[in-house]
Amino acid sequence: MALETARRARAAGDARPVFVVPLVWALIFKRRATAGLERESSHLERALRLASAGSIEQRFARLQRGVLRQRHERFGESAPTDAELASGTQFFAAQAQLRDRLLERLETRHGAGGDTEFRRRLHALRRSIRERADATVDQRREDLAMLREIDRLSAFTAERYGAATLTQEQIAESLKRLRVWLLTRTARDRFHAVVPVACAPRIAHLRVPEPLAIEPHDLIADPEVTTTRLVSELRTRMQSALDALHRELEPRVAAHRRPNPFAMPRGRTA
Repeated sequence: MALETARRARAAGDARPVFVVPLVWALIFKRRATAGLERESSHLERALRLASAGSIEQRFARLQRGVLRQRHERFGESAPTDAELASGTQFFAAQAQLRDRLLERLETRHGAGGDTEFRRRLHALRRSIRERADATVDQRREDLAMLREIDRLSAFTAERYGAATLTQEQIAESLKRLRVWLLTRTARDRFHAVVPVACAPRIAHLRVPEPLAIEPHDLIADPEVTTTRLVSELRTRMQSALDALHRELEPRVAAHRRPNPFAMPRGRTA
């Protein structure tokens, strides 16, 4: 959009730069959110018929393991036992195994996209599922369900959730995702899928990184190279600002960290 605006401005004789003004934010709870997290856990546990007992981190772990076993069964795969999910290493390996198995089944049916980049492979599969003329309604629905499960599994990773502790924001985010992905029968759950209902009061912390200028000479260079360079620079500025914001907020967040049942051994994230 900025490049197109710059081109139009230049065509009108305006040589001034066009600025892209990025914005980053972080949402953190105002105070300890244990009561709200327990309510969210209870709702999921009842709906999924899973046991409920222990501290919030123990319930969180039991919920994640129970969901993973149920999803194995849902897609006709052999479900791991409690012992096979006891550690973070085992849990994330079992997740990856199910994800890869579902991806293999879909690519066997629809063909591999020929691209090694994970998100592109999923995009190619989604397009193939929706466009395939010989698929029945039930087959298309099942294929889309498998693709949705791959997305779910890809969101709860060792890189994001394998540290020694978990923030209450991480727990809340994961519980919300489980609710959105798995609970769709009631109007209340469907409402939660489209409206960001937090389990406790939050504060949004906003930062505006240095704006990125689109200069007249950017319009002369190769468009593809220019776009790639500018997008890369914009991402770098936004990530740098977000990292700085997280460091700034860490003392407030750290006060409510919980032991992580899925902690990975130091030096390992997968």
